[in-house]
Amino acid sequence: MGMEAAVRAKTTQLEGISFVRSDGRPYGVIRATGNPNQQSLVSEYEIFRGDLAQILYDLTKDNKNIDYVFGEQMESIYQNEKADGSVKVEFANRLPTSEYDLVVACDGATSRTRALGLGIGVRDDVEPTNCWAAYFPYLRTPGQSNVYSVPIQLVHSIDR
Repeated sequence: MGMEAAVRAKTTQLEGISFVRSDGRPYGVIRATGNPNQQSLVSEYEIFRGDLAQILYDLTKDNKNIDYVFGEQMESIYQNEKADGSVKVEFANRLPTSEYDLVVACDGATSRTRALGLGIGVRDDVEPTNCWAAYFPYLRTPGQSNVYSVPIQLVHSIDR
């Protein structure tokens, strides 16, 4: 199975997110655009990070040109000044400094790796809105509407 087929097989089926008032009326709805060239916060390719990581690993684990590093943390990441475009990675624990053609990290919205790569603080690109979301799998019946109550506001997921 190719990567796109594997991702499509693991999508969350989330069609959108609706922020609703305490009386159930929505005041904000975010849906997938349906246009792969114009993405929004919700995509037709919504997938849990662990599922995506497993797909990438399964499709590439036997490739001798790919090195995986587990149980380590990056201390710094620098673009090599040479024309080849590789990056130098310094590790915080046991591994020696190494060079890579590509670094892939899946560590979330406040990614320390992204901050290192862009030379910014972990939360420099985060604008607090006092609204939080959590995504997790659970069993439900087809077409079931999901409402999650939080203090003052509600979040409603729109499933296919």
